[in-house]
Amino acid sequence: MKFIIGILILIFYKTTCIAQLYIVSTSELQYSPASISTLNNKFSYYNNILFEQGLFWQKRYKEFGHKKFMYNYHSVYKRDNLYGICVYGLDVDMISEEFERNKANKFRYWNKLRFGFKILVEKNVNEGPIVLKNLVSHLNEEFYINYLHLPHKARGDLMTKYRKHSYMIFITAIPGQKMIFQVSYKALEYVWFKAYYRKEFHIVHEGLSLEFEINKRGYDHSIVKYTHDTYKGWSFIIGQEITNSTNSISFYIGAKFNFRNN
Repeated sequence: MKFIIGILILIFYKTTCIAQLYIVSTSELQYSPASISTLNNKFSYYNNILFEQGLFWQKRYKEFGHKKFMYNYHSVYKRDNLYGICVYGLDVDMISEEFERNKANKFRYWNKLRFGFKILVEKNVNEGPIVLKNLVSHLNEEFYINYLHLPHKARGDLMTKYRKHSYMIFITAIPGQKMIFQVSYKALEYVWFKAYYRKEFHIVHEGLSLEFEINKRGYDHSIVKYTHDTYKGWSFIIGQEITNSTNSISFYIGAKFNFRNN
């Protein structure tokens, strides 16, 4: 854990010491206070901690007069017995052109599409220490795509409640190891309903959750179009997950904090 904290401090120091950055920071902690086995109705407690700290950044200035359409990315995370570091990643806005009111690019006005990839170093706590000569075996490459549809009232820098009826599809995968498919729908003004399917090493997890955004002006004051759909502030999570390999249902609570200066 000290190693993870050290890497986190190093990432923040490196990025804040570079001149003039646009920064988006995401912090998430989820915890399962209880799980129940569907085979024998036996309860277990204090399981499955998820923590992730991510940092997106780009230089403020424009190059060759063009607006930036991608962010660099770093993170540290813990999922159950797995510790990981995203050494480097890119998050690319695939629909970055300026909107003009004509039919040719109307799709860009109603939708957001992002693509990303990450280079990861991961270690399971049940395995031995990382040996430098075997470092390559701990490397992974993760790819993801994120599609978001926004309703008419959500155009521009408006309040959280105007995001009602937004929906999102998120897919991420580490080839041969992990795949996650998640669908989200904002049925209420401040509440996201989320359902996901996660498969890791032939173990299947299926989950449902609610995420409550408590900052009613969480989408205001976006300086660049890239962050018009990036929530700023606290949100809280409750949910449950079914794991097929253990025939168990886990209950989750959690919190997220998003920060951006752009």
